[in-house]
Amino acid sequence: MEARNRNLGIWLNHIETGVVRLPRFQRFESWNYSTISSFLESILKELPVGVALVLQVGEKETFISRPLEGAPKPTARCTEHLLDGQQRLTALWKALNNKYEGRWFLIEGTGDNVTVRSHYWRKWMADPAKCWAKGFVPLYLACPGNSGEENAKDWMKKAAGVSIEKYQKIAEIVNSYRHKFATFNIPFLSLPPSTTGDTAIDVFVNMNTSHARLTAFDIVVAQFESRTGESLHERLKQLQKVPRLTSYRNRVETTLLHVAALREEKPIRKSSFLELDLKGLLTDFVEIKDGLKWAVEFLRKESVFDKDRLPSADVISVMAALHPHLPKGGNSLGNAQAMVRAYIWRAFTTDRYERGSNTGTLQDLKGMIEQMKTGKRTAHVFDEDRHPLPRVEDLMRSGWPQKRGRLSRALLCASLRKGAWDIADGSPVSIENIGRRHYHHLFPRSLLEKSLPPEISDQSNRALNCALISEYTNLQFGAKPPLLAIRQAIEETDLGEDEIQRRLESHLIPWKEFVDDSPDTPGVYQRFLEARAELMISVLTDLWNGRQPS
Repeated sequence: MEARNRNLGIWLNHIETGVVRLPRFQRFESWNYSTISSFLESILKELPVGVALVLQVGEKETFISRPLEGAPKPTARCTEHLLDGQQRLTALWKALNNKYEGRWFLIEGTGDNVTVRSHYWRKWMADPAKCWAKGFVPLYLACPGNSGEENAKDWMKKAAGVSIEKYQKIAEIVNSYRHKFATFNIPFLSLPPSTTGDTAIDVFVNMNTSHARLTAFDIVVAQFESRTGESLHERLKQLQKVPRLTSYRNRVETTLLHVAALREEKPIRKSSFLELDLKGLLTDFVEIKDGLKWAVEFLRKESVFDKDRLPSADVISVMAALHPHLPKGGNSLGNAQAMVRAYIWRAFTTDRYERGSNTGTLQDLKGMIEQMKTGKRTAHVFDEDRHPLPRVEDLMRSGWPQKRGRLSRALLCASLRKGAWDIADGSPVSIENIGRRHYHHLFPRSLLEKSLPPEISDQSNRALNCALISEYTNLQFGAKPPLLAIRQAIEETDLGEDEIQRRLESHLIPWKEFVDDSPDTPGVYQRFLEARAELMISVLTDLWNGRQPS
């Protein structure tokens, strides 16, 4: 390995022509604007900004490559792969060429007081006189080379107007910025062309110095490319096209690693990801995709519609890893699907994955595979001594489901299983409209805050006091007491009281307790919570045992 120096002008030229390129496995931009500003400011203050790492290219590129983000189409042969320094050099290229869409980097001050600020674009920034009057100089004027020099001269003339003295003052400052960028060196370590792909990957992982540290997925992407010659990013794009998967998981790449680890009987942890059989991952990719597709479809049928309602994301990876072991049809498949239903609802409502799921998910997967073979239940999720099922009082204490509470979200999803027909417009809940439904307090907060003792006045925010209804219905009911809201709904429908009752009960709302006209609001509310908890327990008991509730 050889250490060298290189000034920014040469780096920028190599990026522009394509002499320096990124291996395809490199992650995409990850620095935020604040980090970029600090980095650019360090150059103006002549502070060290770290060392880059490149792999020299011989007759044939070791890795498939791509230009840096924002760079033009290459015009020269690639002779270097940038292994470390991507975020720094991408930031330099884009900032000095004004390539950040809707953002400008502006320099303010001189010497030790110089700062670089990131701003959303404003009209005054394109007016040199106004920009200078505010004390700013666009950073792209400091770009080394002829085009940067021409841009700077043109800008300075417009900023100074007819004043020669003003022009000289501006030129002194702008040229000082340009000089610092033109003479600044970013050193780099150079690996010879004879370096193997695996060795280059190892050095890449060990020497990465980015502000945004490499994730396990970043490392696996690099190793995958080296060992298979394929792009894991391209495979990830295929996963992102699985219908609804991104509705359940923001980071599909994390889910991919989880499923891959479980399929290899490894616990979900970083060390497992770094030991994956990557050629096996390539071979099994279609099975993983099919498993995830099946998992999200199963959740949809269970009225768990998206990540905002999902009580526990751990079940998705387990279900996807279990999928290839499912029987092809008949009673065996029916029994397996009943087992999966029991599994997810116990995972949703017990503490099974509350204290860490790294080993629990693997144990449950193995247990369910064994159960399909032998009929014997060994998955700990089904062990009620280890993981007791919630009782009525637990349901009554469960908090507002818009938060991340596992049991609270499970109760909300259970309340959707009978259709959760909107109380006013009569439309059933669906995967298409779930995002437009509003979290409605059945007993309004204002009503309970007035009637409940101060020490328990926060009991309005309970899962059992929530129903998902349309925006218009939520506005229509507002803070009306339950009986008044229902009377209004009955008066305004052509279908009568029975239809309103049916719609309410489709949310697992007990009609009798909800329309109780007793003036004892605390007592009515308590009886309502108890009655709804009993309804929920009845439905959950079926689900815990793998049955479809009647």
